[in-house]
Order: sequence, then C-alpha cells, then structure tokens
Amino acid sequence: MVDMSKIFESLYLLEDDRFTAAIAILRAEHEVKKLISGVLAKFDMAIADWAVLMTIRLAVEQHLKLSEIAARLKIHPTTAAYLVEHLEQLGYVDKMSVDRRAIFVSLSKAGIAHSAKVHKALAMSMFGVGDISASETKRLTRILSKVRN
Repeated sequence: MVDMSKIFESLYLLEDDRFTAAIAILRAEHEVKKLISGVLAKFDMAIADWAVLMTIRLAVEQHLKLSEIAARLKIHPTTAAYLVEHLEQLGYVDKMSVDRRAIFVSLSKAGIAHSAKVHKALAMSMFGVGDISASETKRLTRILSKVRN
C-alpha cells in the first residue's frame, strides 16, 4: 500500500518557497559563473585567481597576510598559498616575509594593471548579474549575505 503521507510530504517540500529560492540561486550561480569564467578565460585567468587578486586590491592596506586571504575567501590556507604561488609566477603578486610565520602578499605593478583590465571587462559584462538596478543589486547582496552567513 502507498504511504500517502510521504507523497504529501514530498509535495509540500516542492511547494516550499525556500526550495524554489535554493533552485533559483543554484541556477543563477551557474549562469554567473559561466559568464565570468568566459570573460576571465580571455585573460587566461580562473575565478579563483581573480578572487585572490580582487581581495588584495580591495584591501585597505593594499596587502594582506596569506592567512587573511584564506579567511576572506573562506578557503583552506593551503589553497590560498597555491593560488598566490601561481599568481606570483605570473608576475601579478609579490610576497614578502616579515618573519617565519607571516607572509604578506601585495599586487605587483603588473597585477594592478592586469586586475584593472579584467575588472573593466567584467564590468562591461555587468558581472554576470544582468541589467538590474542599483537598489535591486543592494537588496540582492543583502539577501545573499544572509544566506551565506
């Protein structure tokens, strides 16, 4: 015999607005990532590389400890170290050791110029979020911040 309570429970879950919101977020993330990845590919960059460059560029001090980059991007310190090493090989960042525990990372002149070109190209693509108003952008950012935190 079919357990009708399970069927009704499944239908209830599908009608839940949170389910619909989650699916919408996943679909939007896919589209935004696809567009951003396409723009970044023209600059031989991945999203992770761009995220590190912009995290440093937006830092008030214009440099960050490697551990701060990891914390701000919510990635493992080893991943941050790998990404910074890659960007250093490309000439986009400079590393400086203050002591054996702290490594500071800053953008090189080439990194500043490159990140500006990439940022301009992404801005031309509206960062993949489409033509939404400034107030809608702020509202969307606030709502997604609640989801993320």
